[in-house]
Amino acid sequence: MKRNIIELHLPDYHKKDVKSLDVSGQLIDNCLLQHFTGQIAVRGVSMIDHPDLEVDVFIKLILQHGTDKYDENREGIHPDLDHTYAIGLHATAMEITDHIVCPHYDQKSGVINSTMGQVLYDCHYGAIMDRGYALHLSLLLVYDLKALRPIFIEWTDEEHQHADTEESSLDTCAFQFKSDKKKALLGVIHLI
Repeated sequence: MKRNIIELHLPDYHKKDVKSLDVSGQLIDNCLLQHFTGQIAVRGVSMIDHPDLEVDVFIKLILQHGTDKYDENREGIHPDLDHTYAIGLHATAMEITDHIVCPHYDQKSGVINSTMGQVLYDCHYGAIMDRGYALHLSLLLVYDLKALRPIFIEWTDEEHQHADTEESSLDTCAFQFKSDKKKALLGVIHLI
């Protein structure tokens, strides 16, 4: 299966202010609308988490394995949840038609109106809470949502207990074809 490999230039993404994240997000929204259709899940990946790899080599590994988790011994930010619930990936579920419907980000913030702008905002500012530093996304991995299955989890965040609902669980998934994760991968968008 041929997978889309797209280079997308985001001239304002490095600025990190809210307006620039929204403008960059709109460019990504337009790219998704142009190249993909149907139910997808988008996973953001930062080269910060893979400092020993060149981006071209990393993309080849992703295409080979179907995921950025090319080393089973590497642990993510929340290995306890990943192991307990057998989480394969965290991604943002959406449906692409002539517009984007995204259960996680359906409520526009009033400040950021693009779906992917909200994702960029969360990865930048939300990661500071999770990791202590902001994430600059380098790649977006686009998956066929039908090749993933949702995982319902309970977690504590900022001293509040949460439980996934039908819609929120779409962001925490496992691969339907665990032995061949490439079946789920539709494409890679390199954010430049």
